[in-house]
Amino acid sequence: MGLRIKLLGDLHIEYETGEISEVMKSNKGCALLAYLLVTNAPQSREVLADLLWDANSTTQSLQSLRTLLSRLRQALPELEVSRKQVRFRLETAVSLDYLELTAGLHSNDPNQIAAVLPLYQGDLLAGFYVENAPIFNEWLLLTREKLRQQATSAFRQLCLLYQKQSDWVKGVVLAQRWLALDELDEEALRHLLQLLATSGQIDVALQQYEVSRQRLWDELGVEPMDETRQLVAQIETFKTTHGGGVAWDSVIGTPTKPPNPHALPEPGNLPSHASVPYQRNLDFVGRQAALLQIGQALLPARAEAGKRVVAITGMGGLGKTQLAVEFCYRYGRYFPGGVFWLSFANEQNIAQEVVMMGSERGLGLYQDAERLTQSDQVARVLKAWQEPIPRLLIFDNCEDEALLTQWLPVTGGCRILMTSRRGVWSPQLGVMPLPLNHLERLNSVQILQKLVIGLETATADEIAETCGDLPLALYLAGSFLRRYRQISPAHYLRQLRDIGLLSHPSLQGRGTTHSPTGHELSIARTFALNFERLDANDETDGMALRLLACAIAFAHGDAIPNHLLLACVQTEPDDLLLDLLAMDGLTRLLVLGIVRDVGSDQVQLHRLIATYVEA
Repeated sequence: MGLRIKLLGDLHIEYETGEISEVMKSNKGCALLAYLLVTNAPQSREVLADLLWDANSTTQSLQSLRTLLSRLRQALPELEVSRKQVRFRLETAVSLDYLELTAGLHSNDPNQIAAVLPLYQGDLLAGFYVENAPIFNEWLLLTREKLRQQATSAFRQLCLLYQKQSDWVKGVVLAQRWLALDELDEEALRHLLQLLATSGQIDVALQQYEVSRQRLWDELGVEPMDETRQLVAQIETFKTTHGGGVAWDSVIGTPTKPPNPHALPEPGNLPSHASVPYQRNLDFVGRQAALLQIGQALLPARAEAGKRVVAITGMGGLGKTQLAVEFCYRYGRYFPGGVFWLSFANEQNIAQEVVMMGSERGLGLYQDAERLTQSDQVARVLKAWQEPIPRLLIFDNCEDEALLTQWLPVTGGCRILMTSRRGVWSPQLGVMPLPLNHLERLNSVQILQKLVIGLETATADEIAETCGDLPLALYLAGSFLRRYRQISPAHYLRQLRDIGLLSHPSLQGRGTTHSPTGHELSIARTFALNFERLDANDETDGMALRLLACAIAFAHGDAIPNHLLLACVQTEPDDLLLDLLAMDGLTRLLVLGIVRDVGSDQVQLHRLIATYVEA
């Protein structure tokens, strides 16, 4: 049966069956075995005798050794004893923590070092002492200290590595293990405080410091070193300025100079604390004016002069979510508190997304081991949202005012960028609507020519005109032509006219399976999401449908004066209730994003929506 031998921390020797080895009953037998294992070499009888006995002569020590070896023969058959030397057959050991640890510590691979460090559960033979064996005790003291220094060096090396890699979870766990080995070790404490602070756990870091400071006073009667107190002072200053639930390093690394308000920043990396589910779309074009307008409203440096909430509004297919993604990658680095994406498409999932934002993989406001309820976790995140540190929150597909009210931070440095079909918001919510229009023709042509190599500009212009410059329609048309190259662009245009725009397979998603933002790949299904919310049996919705039917009579895509559209349904002069109902019906169309407010008391109906309604 093989032995499991634990030399680190409390000595323990057992067989793989779990039975304790008889050698544990002999203090000098354990000392002999430990020396053979640590030196990992055969030892002469004379060396072992002088090591374990402080006798008047080596002859006397050798006699004591012979007696010990005789007793160990049955308890420790793994010993090989000859007339001149003694060795332990290492191959008989199932596990030996000391040799596994030292082999790993000599590796140049950080992963290997990290794998073996948990074996260091305390000093070599912690608390072990042999009576009448000063040479052994001195050897053990020196060997123990040497191993402690090697382990400390490894802890230090890995803590610095995890700090550099922003791998806060591993770093905090490692530093906690280091400090647990010696709770008075201020170097371990400083590394733990630094890692907690940079992971966003400012309050936890300060609590840990207070516990450690009290322990130093209780056990040694001293205050922490100047270096430790200076670090804590920096953390406290940071908390006063930025709050307790933000990554320290993200503020230190934040660009200090805001971007030129009249020039778009180049796309860049997201801040260290960010959760955005979409990659940047390398084919994104246009929308420069909208990006600049959002930046001028939400950037931290201009927050007081701007708005806390901007809503990108408009009908489905305009690329609202895609615009929000692009903003994250161009401006996200200017929000030191991080960038966090929350989908409002399913009300039941919002709380869980908020919980993920505060987890160890997000702001680090709590750890799995705390076993908090969901409501407690949400409460911590909402509290962090009220800190002054600028954060960018994306509320994607937020259509309901009550839902926005529920999750909108009441104070603090958070800035909200929403995407919504809803075109009208209550003034009390402080929402700045940014109605999105179809693309400029130049940008539409660029999209098509990126998707279809060699597409002539004139043909691309004609396809863009037919698609109403709607980004989703352009993407579907271009993807179809790229997939089915046998169909010429000219033939494709004839098909659109003959089959009908919305009935053509291309605008129903044929030709592509990839949606950059996971949305519908069908124009008709995208529009249906708007119209499903209209109930013909509802008085206001019924009026909205009447107004929509009237709007179709106007030239598709042209601005329609509000008074002309309302006059179409005002059958009785001076009928106040009918006038009010007509205005409510128009507001309903604006709220659903079916028509767009273009200013000067005019609305616009996109040509593809008109085609959808007519069909």
